[in-house]
Amino acid sequence: MNDMSPELKEADRTRKSVHMGRFLYQYTKTMHLKFARQK
Repeated sequence: MNDMSPELKEADRTRKSVHMGRFLYQYTKTMHLKFARQK
């Protein structure tokens, strides 16, 4: 992993953070809907 170029490392980090962002977005949306139904 350490022999990767800085460009590849940066791209990998960006891809991971984008994936995490999508997951958090979906998770938050789901939780919001659940709470909305309970009221």
